[in-house]
Order: sequence, then C-alpha cells, then structure tokens
Amino acid sequence: MRDLLLYLRATAHHSVCLGALITADHLSSLADQLEQEVLASVTQAQPMTNAELLEEAGLRG
Repeated sequence: MRDLLLYLRATAHHSVCLGALITADHLSSLADQLEQEVLASVTQAQPMTNAELLEEAGLRG
C-alpha cells in the first residue's frame, strides 16, 4: 500500500513538473482518498485473540 501511495504522489509531482496540473490534482486526490481509507480501516481493526493468532499460524485448527 505504501508503494502505491508513493507512486501516486511521485507521479502527481512529475505531472506538476510537466505542467499537467489537472492530472496532478487528480492523482493527489486519489492518494489522499486512499490514505484516508487505509487510516480508517486500521483504526477500526481489533487485535486478534490468542486463539485466533494460533489458528492463523496453523498451530491450532
């Protein structure tokens, strides 16, 4: 996810250098939306219980 955000921001910066301001604005907006969605999903996540961790690791079924 971090790589995608970095790519969007870098491409937006490159677009500004080329004078493509509408494209740059669009890419920046996409990056902002993606970042907000990621932050929202992280804050809603609940920690896994010990049983869930063991099951996820395949140590308990």
